[in-house]
Amino acid sequence: MTTGDIEDLFVTLLVGVAGGSDASWRKAVGPVTALPVVFHPRSNWSIAPQGSARQIEAIEKAEAIIRQEHPYVPSPVSGPRRRGDRRLPSGGLRRRTCAAS
Repeated sequence: MTTGDIEDLFVTLLVGVAGGSDASWRKAVGPVTALPVVFHPRSNWSIAPQGSARQIEAIEKAEAIIRQEHPYVPSPVSGPRRRGDRRLPSGGLRRRTCAAS
C-alpha cells in the first residue's frame, strides 16, 4: 500500500460511512505522510486531519481501522543513493564502505 492508496482508502471509507463528497473528505483527511520505520516501528504513516469536530471524529475512527490493517507504507529514502549502495530486503540502504589502507 502506498500513501496514495491509504488516502483513497480513507476517502472511500468515509464517504461510505458518513456521506459527503470525495473532495470534501480528501481535503479534511489531508495528505498521508510516510515516515522512516526506524523511528516509527508501530506504524510509519501519519495524517493531519482538518475540518469540523464531526469530520475529525470520523477520520480518527477511520484511522484506527485503516492503521490496524495497513500499518506500513514504503519508507521514504533517507538520502540520495550513491553508486555501490545496495537495497536491503527491509527497504533500507547499505552504504558501501572503503577500508583504509
